[in-house]
Amino acid sequence: MPPKKRSANKSGAEKPQGPAAADNRRQPGFPGVNTGASADCLETLARSEERSLLFQGILRSTSDGILAVNRENKVLFANERFIEMWKIPPEIMASRDDTLLLQFVIDQLSTPRDFIQKVGELYNLAEESFDTLNFKDGRVFERLSRPMLQGMELQGRVWSFRDMTGRRQIEDALAASEAELRALFASMHDVVLVIDRQGIYRKIAPTNPGLLVKPPGELLGMNLGDVFPAEKAGTFLDVMQQVMATKRNRQIEYELIIDGRTVWFQATISPLDADSTLWVAHDITNRKQAEEALRTAESKYHSIFENATVGIYQSTPQGSFLSVNPVMARIFGFETPEDMLHGIASIENQYYLDPADRHRFQQLLMEEGEVREFISRNKRKDGGIIWVQENARLVRGTDGGILHYEGFVTDITGRKQAEEELRQAKDRVETANLDLQRSLEREIHLSCTDGLTGLYNHRHFFELAAREFHTSVRHQNPLCILMFDMDDFKRVNDTLGHTLGDKLLTMVAQSAVAQVRASDVVARYGGDEFIILLPHANAQQALPVAERIRASIAGMQLNAAGSDEGAINITLSIGIAEMGHEPGEENIERVIQHADTALYEAKRSGRNRTVVFNPDEEQAI
Repeated sequence: MPPKKRSANKSGAEKPQGPAAADNRRQPGFPGVNTGASADCLETLARSEERSLLFQGILRSTSDGILAVNRENKVLFANERFIEMWKIPPEIMASRDDTLLLQFVIDQLSTPRDFIQKVGELYNLAEESFDTLNFKDGRVFERLSRPMLQGMELQGRVWSFRDMTGRRQIEDALAASEAELRALFASMHDVVLVIDRQGIYRKIAPTNPGLLVKPPGELLGMNLGDVFPAEKAGTFLDVMQQVMATKRNRQIEYELIIDGRTVWFQATISPLDADSTLWVAHDITNRKQAEEALRTAESKYHSIFENATVGIYQSTPQGSFLSVNPVMARIFGFETPEDMLHGIASIENQYYLDPADRHRFQQLLMEEGEVREFISRNKRKDGGIIWVQENARLVRGTDGGILHYEGFVTDITGRKQAEEELRQAKDRVETANLDLQRSLEREIHLSCTDGLTGLYNHRHFFELAAREFHTSVRHQNPLCILMFDMDDFKRVNDTLGHTLGDKLLTMVAQSAVAQVRASDVVARYGGDEFIILLPHANAQQALPVAERIRASIAGMQLNAAGSDEGAINITLSIGIAEMGHEPGEENIERVIQHADTALYEAKRSGRNRTVVFNPDEEQAI
């Protein structure tokens, strides 16, 4: 514990006493927001009137329920949203007993035993935790928990709850939509592969394993060079390098020997990310053998066109639809395919919300021959705006000329809206977290500094001094404490008034800081008394520092307007104490006591001087 202040008035000035002095040293903490906040600071702010002023706006605006509990099961903090979300009766909250709180809330949960077990585990862990809570009434909460630490010691936990019931319903709807897409994907006949920059098979979709040269389980992890002859493997690698370098799709045709027969493939290679490509390859063997025969047989697939679950169309490069299926018409708000064919004369102006999307779509088709997952905003017949995703390709005649475009369209408006809502929610959470972090940092700063001078306060100085003392003991480094106050400061206050007295204290603090090193610690010890920690310095090295400080203040002269005393000279009395030669027998409080003794001797022997404590004679010299 730090040494008690002397009751004797060494300078003739009356030091602040009683509750007022205690208030000068008290600094609020910041409850339940960051793992670095101490439990003492948390409980102080939870009790203080400042807490209400600081968090009033945040508590009204946040949609999260927040609860802070210490290791003794005492509720330190709970906002109104938490009480509302968990439907807590006032008498339980008034008890501030977390045990009673737990007994009340577990009956609302689908798996109360798991909840209690998780809570018990977390109160003994200095780790973050994030999970989901399911309620019997169908509600879903996300739970975020962070530890409250004081140094390395666990003091309790802060819990944040967010009602995600609405979002879960959206996610369930999206999951159902995704299941439909997966079913459609499973019906594909294309081979879908992910191959990385080194030519290693990373993923294989279960669409058509019969068109693979080896079973999927064997191919995964293999290199192209291990599967194909060097020349063919080199060709594939060259194409992939071009795709990743240009970030554009490439379409190639190639043949493979599968189960003893030659199979032709047309593959679209797309850049998946910086180090891998997506291959979508389909069997074009029949097309190679009889393209003309397949072309004349298109009418056989008219029923598929009519009954497909996605929009299907054919259009001209000039911007007119040749055909649309019923789903395509419904997506765009038309009653029948014929209505849509007659209602849209210009795809560029009536189909796309931004005509530039049409130009981009056609450019991709011309460059790559097909477009995959092209997303755009489009216009419905009634003027509404929708998001669609298209897969399309060029269809060429035997002479190589473009016959038409054909593609598949899916309405993804719901997915886009859900994505935007989630993005906005994430932005709001990040903004709130940033505001809370800034508030915490400000409160931590205020808890460590003196409000008048801006120096470290008494409590924080002792934390830093104790840490530096142990470091000096461990490494056998010297350490000094320098303590000083103003001579006749009471006369200054009585003559000039407390306002100018406070200004003088600030000037003295600034002058002292200007005379020390960046590594030295200057603090207001209380009243007009200041203390300086000088690491890596002995008494002989500290003496000129003290004299510089004393000389800088001795040059000050204040005029007492309206007083008979005229000009008032400001002087300091300074005491210096060095950490003893046997540091194992000392502590930082003892060194500070020695500096206090030397300061007292400087007062007794005439003031306006520096006195160094003599450890051999246990007195100041």
